[in-house]
Amino acid sequence: MQLVAELEATARRERVVPLRLAEAYLGLGDLDGAFRYLDSALAERQPALVWFSLRLPRWEPARRDPRFTELMAKMGLDAEGRPHGGDSASRQ
Repeated sequence: MQLVAELEATARRERVVPLRLAEAYLGLGDLDGAFRYLDSALAERQPALVWFSLRLPRWEPARRDPRFTELMAKMGLDAEGRPHGGDSASRQ
């Protein structure tokens, strides 16, 4: 919790990448905080960074949360990270 408090204090004074705060909350097991900052990262136009990070094994708890599908939809992707309506046959 101390690290998160320090990161949030720093974010009030200078730029902190929202994904870093999301990861800190994830580490605490606080998915509400993690998703709040993932939404901030998308608002700052960082979808590629969010998409890549969410593929990492440590984000598995978030992938099981219903908000994950909503987050992916905001990026125009399905839950597997593919463009909506995209399948392997349509890309051939």
